[in-house]
Amino acid sequence: MASSVYTKAQKRLHWAVALVLVVQVFLEVCRLGLFRQGEAGGGLDVTATLSFVLGALLLALVLLRVSIRREIGVPMPATPLAGYVHYALYFLLILSPVSGAVAWITETERSESVHDMMKFLLFAVVFLHIFQVLWGQFVAKDGTLRRMLPARD
Repeated sequence: MASSVYTKAQKRLHWAVALVLVVQVFLEVCRLGLFRQGEAGGGLDVTATLSFVLGALLLALVLLRVSIRREIGVPMPATPLAGYVHYALYFLLILSPVSGAVAWITETERSESVHDMMKFLLFAVVFLHIFQVLWGQFVAKDGTLRRMLPARD
């Protein structure tokens, strides 16, 4: 089912997911820096714990977003590639937190490697999504970005 516009709830969920991803990137940068300095330390890895909690929040937000998408639909994508990128985003936004939870719980090298691969793929697709939006807005001038920004009343 296609809608002609994104609802307020869809826009809010979109930007909430984006915010959680930005914080996750920040935590990953912090974690990598702290790992190099405190390798011999041990103890609770606060950034990993925060990442786990944010991953659970991310999963909940994405599942809510998918359910709303199924219920009321979304506008047609600007290009066929944009549609495929959206499906890849949803797929990775679900798999990445799940793989992170498995890695956090099992603490095996294999599960951590799978999660690292999921993170890499997710961020690559996020950057492709951002590039497509900016291209659509400033080169193709199709108003792609405006569709997801809050309405000006």
